[in-house]
Amino acid sequence: MDQLVITYRTQRQTILIDADDTLWHNNIHFERTTNAFVDYLMHSTLSRDDVRQVINEIEGANIKTKGYGAESYAGNLVEAYRRLSEREIDQRQLDDVFNFGMSILDADIELLHGVSETLEEVSARHELVLFTKGNPDEQFSKIERSGISHHFDHIDIVPEKDVRAYLDVISTVGAITGRPRAPASSRTLGRPSHLDVNRKTSKGPFASHSSGEAKAPSCRKFGSCGSAA
Repeated sequence: MDQLVITYRTQRQTILIDADDTLWHNNIHFERTTNAFVDYLMHSTLSRDDVRQVINEIEGANIKTKGYGAESYAGNLVEAYRRLSEREIDQRQLDDVFNFGMSILDADIELLHGVSETLEEVSARHELVLFTKGNPDEQFSKIERSGISHHFDHIDIVPEKDVRAYLDVISTVGAITGRPRAPASSRTLGRPSHLDVNRKTSKGPFASHSSGEAKAPSCRKFGSCGSAA
């Protein structure tokens, strides 16, 4: 482990960093909104956990076609309401539920403790790539509002983090910088996806692990990301 840390600090590396709940708080807004939905539903027999389970099942069934983000989440809440409501449903109720989900877009961007200082230090020694998944417009809005985009050499947003996506972003970054990248020489920092492997822990506010997988990247850095393929 000591040898790994020494190598990591002395050699310039390409580091892939996740965004949501790695750089700023994100899931807390979904949790609060889900709680508001459960309160609005006021189901007479289902517990809060039961309602959450239904939402999770709907999300799991829709993720491949609807993807991530506030609009997808809002649609899942509407589907859950249609399924669970004990009242006669009208359009006003459906609009209320949909707006619960979309309200997440108005949430302030609150950086996790230590993120700004860590990025300032690490970006001076390594090449940083912001690599995240979700709705491109929503994610770029968060990135712009976060005030930390200047620390990143490249920004890449993909529909899903799978092996192909990881390989594509590593290849793309190598093409832009003129320094070919091999998966073994790159690292990811953040919350691991369900396909991440060989997880390791690094110092600072980020968790570090080696990864694989991804789809063709939707890539730009506020209008330009070089010769992205």
